[in-house]
Amino acid sequence: QQFTAASSSTEINTSGMGKKAARDAQRKAAAVQREAEIEAEKSPFEGVNILKLLENGAWVGIGLLVLWEFYINSPFFDRALPLIPVVYDDVPPGM
Repeated sequence: QQFTAASSSTEINTSGMGKKAARDAQRKAAAVQREAEIEAEKSPFEGVNILKLLENGAWVGIGLLVLWEFYINSPFFDRALPLIPVVYDDVPPGM
């Protein structure tokens, strides 16, 4: 594939250059422009690793659950019912 100055929207001042240098400069300019076009067309999710995304999501979920545990066991959480005693003063009937 050959890029020419006519097919490229990038114009380079080739005065004072030889034919070969001017042609190389035009090719380089066209390649840089094409590279920019390819970069603009890329999907933002092209380099995303799904497994890493799932792993990070799991860690965020674990962190949120730990924070929730701290919250419900803190004085800021208002319980609807009082705590159930761990040890009874009297033995429950049937024991």
